[in-house]
Amino acid sequence: MIDESALSEVQFACLQQTLPQLGWTHTASDGGQNQFVGWEAHLRYEKEGAILTLIQGERAGQAYYTYEANPKALVQVNALLAKCAED
Repeated sequence: MIDESALSEVQFACLQQTLPQLGWTHTASDGGQNQFVGWEAHLRYEKEGAILTLIQGERAGQAYYTYEANPKALVQVNALLAKCAED
């Protein structure tokens, strides 16, 4: 099964830098230990009712990057990722 919300480290860093430049507001950060074998950090961004949460973590020594998006943000994700590919 392919995780469609998985990001590369480069895509994660690009989104983290690009979202504020595109008018998204960083509204929350949270994080902590995850299932006693790693950690996870959540960075929430919002713009005009769209909510995108970038998630960075480590589980059993393996780093991972992903996102969660509400429907308004989900329709924008591919365009946001395409912007990162241009850079």
